[in-house]
Amino acid sequence: MAGVDAITGKSNFDLAEYICRQMFDLLEGENAHLALLLKNSVIKNIVYAQQYNSWHMSKICQYNIDAKKEFDVSVAASLMFCSFGNDIVRRCIVKDFYTQKYVQIFGWVNNNFVADISAYQESVSIDGQSQLVWRSGIKHDCVKVMELSFNGYEYRNGFGEVVDIEPDLIYPLLKSADIKKGVITSTRKFVIVTQRATSDDTDWIKYKYPKTYQYLLSYADFLDGRGSRIYRGRARFCMFGIGEYSFKPYKVVVSGLYKKHCFSLVCPISGKSVMLDDTCYMLGFDSFADAEMAQKILNSSPVQLFINSLLFVDAKRVINKELLMRIDLMKALEFIPDSEEEKISQYRDKLKTNIEIRQTTLF
Repeated sequence: MAGVDAITGKSNFDLAEYICRQMFDLLEGENAHLALLLKNSVIKNIVYAQQYNSWHMSKICQYNIDAKKEFDVSVAASLMFCSFGNDIVRRCIVKDFYTQKYVQIFGWVNNNFVADISAYQESVSIDGQSQLVWRSGIKHDCVKVMELSFNGYEYRNGFGEVVDIEPDLIYPLLKSADIKKGVITSTRKFVIVTQRATSDDTDWIKYKYPKTYQYLLSYADFLDGRGSRIYRGRARFCMFGIGEYSFKPYKVVVSGLYKKHCFSLVCPISGKSVMLDDTCYMLGFDSFADAEMAQKILNSSPVQLFINSLLFVDAKRVINKELLMRIDLMKALEFIPDSEEEKISQYRDKLKTNIEIRQTTLF
């Protein structure tokens, strides 16, 4: 991987996957069977690689096991069984190891890699390109310093210390655990926002908000010691995943961590836009009506079925930007009840023209 993908971990590679690939190469052309105990994420990557490597496997099966019970490890794992021969399969049949009960089939449908082929075939019409750009929340890698709690009269940081700073750079914050159904109008956490874009300088804080700057300076060892390469060569006390989209007044948000997901609508709190942490994803809007329609589309049954067809529930991040960007909002509009025809027509026009609700496409 190159660029941001390499820095943020998308290029992470499992040693077990490397060993499997070596074994597959050695068994190519043989009449052989192979059974291995593997993490489910490795099996998924192996099936994914079939589209490009095309090992001659005539059968791939995943038998789900209880790894905690069998090996006292907290990981989603299975027995993978594959047969080598003349055929090339790009799908994996999933069964329960103990009961042999069928669970699902995942793999390739044409050029699309999906978690549940049956569910995907029912909702394939929604698969496309989102007309709006999904964004992740703020990444700062310094929770105890940058995130605050408020008890009604004072802020405290993660060390339990009272934080006396100017309020202008303190914004309401939503974390994955805070996202629930409906409309969100309050938060339990707050975050200090030092930039409006990752390229912004932060020296100005020293002069306009001296108390905030002194606070950040007092924890310079923590902030300057952040290990991720994304902070190298950037302004001191900088953040990542921040842009004008972060300050949109209305947002439709979803957590990336939970297999049971919902899209929530977030409104401004005390006149300020609500920020998200980097485990969440969002679409930003200037009006409540536009956000409400987007939420309705995304929570509709057809869209939920489509999302579930792509979800690998044992993944570290169940929902990611790539998945969300595959939701064609224009096509999904067709499943909204005709009783809202006027709203649907207005929203469709906005999606077509990309004027009022199109987000800035900065990557």
